Amino acid sequence: MNPVNNPVYTYIFSGIKNADAINAGKKSYQTLGIKALNKRTLQITLDHPMPYFNKLVTVPVFLPQDESFVKQVGVKKYGSSAKTTVSNGAFKVSHWNGTNDSYRLVRNNYYWDKKTIHLKQINYLTVKDSNTAHNLFASNKLDDATITGVTAKELQNNADLKHVAKAWTYYLQVNQKNGAPLANQKLRQAISLVIDRKTLTKNVLADGSQPATSFVSPGTATDPTTGKDFSRETSTTLATNTKKAKQLWQAGLAESNQSNQTVQLSIIGDDQDVTKNVSQYLQQQIEQKLSNVKVSIKSVPDEALHSLKADNKFALSQWYWLADFSDPINYLGVLATNNSLNSGHYSDTQFDQLMDKANSAAANNQQVYWQTLRQAEARIQQTSAIIPLYYVRESHLVNPKLHGVLYHQAGEHDYTRAYLK
Repeated sequence: MNPVNNPVYTYIFSGIKNADAINAGKKSYQTLGIKALNKRTLQITLDHPMPYFNKLVTVPVFLPQDESFVKQVGVKKYGSSAKTTVSNGAFKVSHWNGTNDSYRLVRNNYYWDKKTIHLKQINYLTVKDSNTAHNLFASNKLDDATITGVTAKELQNNADLKHVAKAWTYYLQVNQKNGAPLANQKLRQAISLVIDRKTLTKNVLADGSQPATSFVSPGTATDPTTGKDFSRETSTTLATNTKKAKQLWQAGLAESNQSNQTVQLSIIGDDQDVTKNVSQYLQQQIEQKLSNVKVSIKSVPDEALHSLKADNKFALSQWYWLADFSDPINYLGVLATNNSLNSGHYSDTQFDQLMDKANSAAANNQQVYWQTLRQAEARIQQTSAIIPLYYVRESHLVNPKLHGVLYHQAGEHDYTRAYLK
């Protein structure tokens, strides 16, 4: 939380005493409600009850650091290579200089439960091209290869393919700042209704991904008060309805004084092939089914994409949320008015009140807490805060001899108990 270190992931501490005030620059990072009482006791003070706190602390940013080692190598260098990294896990990093595309995880003999660890070493390769990953897997040089794009499409019937569900939703962020072409709710609803998500996932992606019908993805969390998957109990049918879309489009144009002009929309996204393909499909759907609209596409590297969004130079942005922990509030919170990740500038008083309630009065009552989250998801859908596109399913080529890998839906994949049979 120390601003000297240029931290970027500090929103995750929200709810811990003074975290929000520190992020807003109103208090010193030293007032954060976390302190070590002694070598074995950590005390965390919260601003309000957090029913999901036990899930939150599984996020890697909460894992302990060796303070003396961090100070020894320096904060800026810490974790930038094998020699500047220290581990208390089952493995430690080796043969990594900070830029090379291959490195190793070797067994940590000081690990507290080392007798349960089967592998002596894991060789990692950073493979940027899916076709290369496939070739390495086929030549027995990889035991678990993640594939995407065209390669994933072509290998959907491969006997070694494994679909891994993730708490991961791709959606369109819509620029709703005053004066933006899609600030009008009916225009956003119209665009959502012209998108054929089944065709998008089956023909354009063709990698196992599924049509999205809500912001929170399936499998993220079970609502304990109903016993149902939260995503499925809050989803609405997002079927294509061109007739209704055209009606909403015309009404929205009239309400926003854009009836006598061609609406210029831009879709921005990263420069991956899969993102470009989705943008082209969306461009086609919008221009063919709605009148008086022209859609341009801009595909840029991540850094440039963030700059475009920061400068509000977009109408629609392909973006995603990959859950940090398995509670719906992790998704919903990013759409609160003052959240730094709310690049679309969605601002709705009723939604903000629901989020405030979930983080205060409702937090002490499980029934009220989950009811409030259901209402918040419903409000997102009602106001077209975002336009959901698809739920990501990772495609892995996996050696049939590889066992014991834990593919977590939210969080990191865990190879610590893996073994080759």
